[in-house]
Amino acid sequence: MKLTRTLVLALLLVTPCAARADDDPARQLMEKAVEALPKKSFKAKARMTGDYRSDRDLDVQHKAVDGARSTYIEVVAPDYLVGMRFLFVQPAGQPPKQHMRYIASKLPVLVARDTRAEPFLGSSFSLVDMVEPDVDAFTYALGGSETVHGRPCKVVEATPKDPAKEVYSKVVHCVDPTNHVVVRRRFFDGKGKAQKEWTGARIEKVDGNWIVYDQRMRDLQRDVESRMEIVDIDYDVDIPDSVFTTEYLTR
Repeated sequence: MKLTRTLVLALLLVTPCAARADDDPARQLMEKAVEALPKKSFKAKARMTGDYRSDRDLDVQHKAVDGARSTYIEVVAPDYLVGMRFLFVQPAGQPPKQHMRYIASKLPVLVARDTRAEPFLGSSFSLVDMVEPDVDAFTYALGGSETVHGRPCKVVEATPKDPAKEVYSKVVHCVDPTNHVVVRRRFFDGKGKAQKEWTGARIEKVDGNWIVYDQRMRDLQRDVESRMEIVDIDYDVDIPDSVFTTEYLTR
């Protein structure tokens, strides 16, 4: 018995402790990345380009409403997509809510789990990629360091607590620990295979806000890429709260 206890104690002393499923520094880094997102209201014009016949021109409005980061997007070109509208609401500490209105429908649709995996306007971006993930829905672990677009970054691996509720089996974030800006994300499918990679190709600080002016999403399995660029933006604009309602989608 004494010999057995001695062997167990020796093993505990020489065997390194396994990394915790939710590493506090990794989670804190992701929380800071969410906190660093723009807090000021803005209106912007954006353009999406990619592997389709026509570019997509978008009107974007953003504002914090009752503590929730709210974004309204309307397609203004090409003609055959005019009428598509989206509302993304991200309450603090809660899963994001996504609504959309199809061209032929007068009523908005709540984006369900399966729908979240669908392409956003036919691009390599999925609907789920248009919002920040719920921090509480994942466990986190630090995975080393990398340099992305000249920025030294910490790698954070995020694994869903309930895989059945998420689109991706894992997301690997590269976060600038100085400014808490996410520079790159890599998404993995249900089989654990790398599916897509998002990069912030141009990130600038304007009026105290870090803005991704140029972002790319590459579908690694299909080898195609979509690009979303902000071509014009105005800060601290007055936007009525009513813009960020499902009623506004059906106007």
